[in-house]
Amino acid sequence: MTASSMRPEHIVIAVMASNRVIGMGDGMPWNVPDEYRQFLAFIDGQTVLMGRRSWEIFGPDLTCRHTVILTRRPHLASPAGVSIHYAHDLVSGLALADELGRTVFIAGGASVYTEALEADVVDRMYLSEIRGSFAGDAWFPVFARDRWHVVQTREHPDFVFTHYRRIDRQLGCESGVVSERGG
Repeated sequence: MTASSMRPEHIVIAVMASNRVIGMGDGMPWNVPDEYRQFLAFIDGQTVLMGRRSWEIFGPDLTCRHTVILTRRPHLASPAGVSIHYAHDLVSGLALADELGRTVFIAGGASVYTEALEADVVDRMYLSEIRGSFAGDAWFPVFARDRWHVVQTREHPDFVFTHYRRIDRQLGCESGVVSERGG
C-alpha cells in the first residue's frame, strides 16, 4: 500500500529492446528465458492489469492471483487458479484492481503503458532492457526520466533490469537526497 493514499502500489512492468520495441505481431521478437522468469516471479500472487491482446499472448503463463483485462469482450478463457476481472478502461480497471488489495502490476501493451504514465497513476516501474535493437510494431513510451529515481539496476547477460520510483511519491527528497519509504 502507498502511505499517502492507502491503495496498493501501481507498478509498470515491461521488457523492451534498446530501441524501445516491446512487441512484434503476437509476441516479442526475442527469447530471453531469464527475463521472463523474473517477470513471472514479480507478479506471482499479485494483481496484473493488461490489455486484451497482451492477455491473449501471455495469459496462459501468468502466475498472478488476479488479472484485470481491459477489453470490450469480457468472455476470455482463464488459466486454473487465476481470477479474471474485466474493465472497459484504465480508470475503472485500476479501481477494480485496487479493491483486490494486492500490488497492481500494469503489464501492457503499449497503449496501456502510455495511458498509465500519462494519467500519472504509476508509483514504480520495473523495466528490463534487452541488449540490442529489434524490429517491432509496438514500443514502450518515452517517459520523463527526471521524474523518476533509479532505485536499483541489475546487469544480466542478456538484459539490464532497472527499478524506478516516482520522485514525488517518496519521502526525504530535500537537498537531492532520495530515500525509500519504510513499510
